[in-house]
Amino acid sequence: MTHRADDAALDSAATYDVAIVGAGPTGLALAALLAQADVRVLLLEKRETPHTEPRAIAYDPETLRLFQKLGLLETLRPSLNEDLPVEYRGRKGQLLARIDQFPKLYGHSDLGSFYQPDLERTLADHVAAQPSIDLRRGANVTAIEPSDEAVEIAFQTSNKRRQPARAAYLVACDGARSMVRQALGFAFSGYSFLERWIVVDTMEDRDEDRSVRFFCDPRRPAVTIPCANRRRRWEFMVMDGDDVETIAAENSVRPMLAERGADPAARIERSVVYTFHSRFAERFQKGRVFLAGDAAHVMPPFAGQGLNSGMRDAGNLAWKLAAVVKGQAGPTLLESYELERRGSVEEMTRLAVRLGRVIMPSSPWSAAARDLVMQGLWMTPPWRRMVRGRGLLPSPTLGKTTLARGSKKLRGGPMIPQPNLRCATGGEAHLDTLLGVGFAALGIGCDPRAALHPSDVALLDRIDARFVSVDRSGAPSDPSGRLRAWRGDTGAAVAILRPDRFAADQFAPSPAGPRLGWMKAAYHFT
Repeated sequence: MTHRADDAALDSAATYDVAIVGAGPTGLALAALLAQADVRVLLLEKRETPHTEPRAIAYDPETLRLFQKLGLLETLRPSLNEDLPVEYRGRKGQLLARIDQFPKLYGHSDLGSFYQPDLERTLADHVAAQPSIDLRRGANVTAIEPSDEAVEIAFQTSNKRRQPARAAYLVACDGARSMVRQALGFAFSGYSFLERWIVVDTMEDRDEDRSVRFFCDPRRPAVTIPCANRRRRWEFMVMDGDDVETIAAENSVRPMLAERGADPAARIERSVVYTFHSRFAERFQKGRVFLAGDAAHVMPPFAGQGLNSGMRDAGNLAWKLAAVVKGQAGPTLLESYELERRGSVEEMTRLAVRLGRVIMPSSPWSAAARDLVMQGLWMTPPWRRMVRGRGLLPSPTLGKTTLARGSKKLRGGPMIPQPNLRCATGGEAHLDTLLGVGFAALGIGCDPRAALHPSDVALLDRIDARFVSVDRSGAPSDPSGRLRAWRGDTGAAVAILRPDRFAADQFAPSPAGPRLGWMKAAYHFT
């Protein structure tokens, strides 16, 4: 990684807009999103074939919304187990909390499980069919050389041939042991948890209970998550006195499964011991090189946000890279990637750590105190309503950003909900279907073109924004009222939406003067 390919070879190197190292879920999703924006992508993966082991398991609605944007949700759906209730059981088996009401604010199931090999296969098949993506499997990157103008890359294929390439930008999606991150000299600081966990995946499971069950028993905390096609994930804490060398063997795991009521006929597909980590790269960007997914951050699994955070990285970075390489925005826009994503990932990691410590203590005294507190709260109707109605699940957020503006009533930044709209001509459609895949100006109770100053309309036209109206004569309507609730006002409004469906701005309609001059400056639109 420290040497530079010779100049003569680099003169004949193939050129791309973006090179991606790593074709796991984050790299595949990023490549697919860039291809959707007609960006030329080189995708390098050292493995010859996609992963076949189930690793990540939980999705959130933002990830499903991303698959919807790519047109892949229906292909993926057979491998999803949607709207799974979540139960937390105390040390004596008593109910501490249950999440079982899902408002589907973002248009899809709020909580459920997937089978990762199917998810990766869905993305990989789609990526392989895109003419603007050059996917090279069995490619081991041997050199990267960033400059002010481009990133020069050398990689070696399975036939040992060394090949050069050049890209305007490079994104490392090559996992927690990222060699690109190491080549940049970035520290990957944080800590590893003292507790280790046995992760068991079973097949041919006949248990009809669809609940995700947390067994908050200090004798051996455990959790089980049902998956589609009769699969199930079990996780058990490794306790003091366990022989780590043999604890994952079937004869050790079977009694644990039996104690928690597992189907005795279920076949064990995989049983391994994991140590969970909480780590962040010191930076997510250096010049023209970016880190995403596990190359940038890893977190414990208790909030189910590991893979989903990588999907958010891809969704955040893809539209910014596309805007820059297509000449719609200046490269300074890319500096917002780390600003927006680091705060969000840190918040999700803190949530995961809190859940792990509160739900899974191994101390009997801590568990007894937790049970008393949570049982008392569960008897309180407001708490029970909050928990049952998605109150413990993380909400999409940008955190600190320079790319959103608003007032107290109509603040910028929140992700817009995705109601099912009733079309004027009959039928229904998800909001995102009307918004398209790029920027959008959404008029709620008004025509956004007529409600904006001509200079603002011209700016939005230059970035290929789509203009959409709802809740006005002849336009689709939102019978759920979620758009009105989201904007916090009963009057007409215009929302300027980014491609990742976060709001850049919201305001009452008025064509009298320009509103989006700040956006041209903040987004570095050309």
